[in-house]
Amino acid sequence: MKHLIPLFPEFNFSDSKVIHVVRKQAVVENSLKYTALFYVLEALSFEYDAIAELKGILDESFGEDKVLLLILLSLESKRVSREEISKQVDKKLKQMDLNNLPPAYIEYIDSLNIAPKAQVLLKGKEKHLYDTLSESSKAKIDLVILLYGEEDVIKGEAKFKALLSRLRKKIDEQIIMNSDGLYELVG
Repeated sequence: MKHLIPLFPEFNFSDSKVIHVVRKQAVVENSLKYTALFYVLEALSFEYDAIAELKGILDESFGEDKVLLLILLSLESKRVSREEISKQVDKKLKQMDLNNLPPAYIEYIDSLNIAPKAQVLLKGKEKHLYDTLSESSKAKIDLVILLYGEEDVIKGEAKFKALLSRLRKKIDEQIIMNSDGLYELVG
């Protein structure tokens, strides 16, 4: 809850009735940011996550409110250990224009430790696989044969799985299997 204090200095978070005060303020001002804060506080109180609610509100927001809602979603996804959501949201926050934002927002965004994966040096088979998928989608068997030859396809498939796993951790794009059963880069 300590991260919420600089984002919402208008509320006293040590007050046991803060959740009721926030809810009332959300209704009175018809405010998305206060509604989002209410969901976060309620989730904290009843030990569940407010990710779905925050995502729904986020779709309706814009400008400074959108940044605040992204920060709340970032905090909430970290609190409930939803790494995949946290990484996506933090990446969006790091790409935002920080001009004209409140200092508390800028401070939170600056505190995000996101090393851009694009600077990772790929070499060997990782680079070969990445370059191949950058050109076009490919079937798994074609990739296995391209990377490991036709000698022992079963062994090649096991090596391919390990290679694919390593590569997925190193790059920003996602490597997915599309509806045609082909591997492709997305993002």
